[in-house]
Amino acid sequence: LGATSSGSSLSYANGVWTLSGSGWGAWGGATHSCQFAYKAMTGDCAMVALVNPFPYTGNTAGRMVLMIRDNLVNTNSQNAIFSLSPHSTDGGYNFESYQYGWTDNWGGSNWAHRSQTLPLPMPYWLKIERIGNHINTYTSPDGANWAPNTSSYYGNGLPSTVYIGLFLCTGGTMNATGTYS
Repeated sequence: LGATSSGSSLSYANGVWTLSGSGWGAWGGATHSCQFAYKAMTGDCAMVALVNPFPYTGNTAGRMVLMIRDNLVNTNSQNAIFSLSPHSTDGGYNFESYQYGWTDNWGGSNWAHRSQTLPLPMPYWLKIERIGNHINTYTSPDGANWAPNTSSYYGNGLPSTVYIGLFLCTGGTMNATGTYS
């Protein structure tokens, strides 16, 4: 999505997806610039990923993980991003959730823009799901026990077909690689 440098790639081997690329960011209602490997899905859908540590790119805008959106245009859309972002070189990570275009958000509007430190160790499981006009996000340290993070209702109606997939951005033009199981 948006302006990214050359050198992006997506591969799959032995149950692991590897996404490489760049991009200035995918956060908030602003223009998105990221690598987005997606599948068009009609109706309810979910994606679960075991996310391995993502390298600190020198910019705190670097992040990776899951996105659902209503179109493939890099400007504002109805979307939900659930990402993992390294703090810096200290090895710590935040999960970050941003939902845009919703009409109701449980927990108040600040819950649609949530960032929280993840307890170590990595890797960590993240899940994003669409049920009707709701988008929900969850975290899990083991892939079996899930904690809800955000829940938003898109009362203006999500289209029947949305795009769900993996995304990665580095906060600039440098490339990085993320792996997802």
